[in-house]
Amino acid sequence: MSTSLTKNQEHLANCMWQRNLSKAREIHVDLNDILDDSYKLLHDLLNNFKSLNDTDPIGLLLSLLTCIGHFCGNSTVKITNHTTNLNIFLLLIGPSGT
Repeated sequence: MSTSLTKNQEHLANCMWQRNLSKAREIHVDLNDILDDSYKLLHDLLNNFKSLNDTDPIGLLLSLLTCIGHFCGNSTVKITNHTTNLNIFLLLIGPSGT
């Protein structure tokens, strides 16, 4: 009985995963909504990759953020009088989030 319950739970989890993945594919993010005029250079760079090899600008931006988070894993940043590790949350949210 416990084996069929586990298989049933596995099936339900797989269905939920597929449903969530399908919903995530429907989400559209506009780069203009994320980056303001101060990020014009980054915006142009991401759009140039799109025109060169059809790279999704949002996917590339998220990948770049992941790379920054990975490479600065051992870095520290000083915020007012507090030194903390630099992480992706701090990079995106800012000092108020730490």
